[in-house]
Amino acid sequence: DRIIVMPGSGVRPDNIRSLAEQTGAVEFHSSLRSTLESSMEFRHPAFSSEESYRNPFIDSGAVAALLKRVKG
Repeated sequence: DRIIVMPGSGVRPDNIRSLAEQTGAVEFHSSLRSTLESSMEFRHPAFSSEESYRNPFIDSGAVAALLKRVKG
């Protein structure tokens, strides 16, 4: 009762219930990371990568959906 296996990597609102049912796990790790288009108006021509103009964020809607699925 001291060690808990915590599934992670790819845990999303659409698969957490299935993961819980199939594994019996009761704790999960999920970053729910996504990216958001930058609101910068100037884009330097030397930076050709779209990745340079995207910002990481945690989607609060996805967090709420994940918690809703977990609690049933």
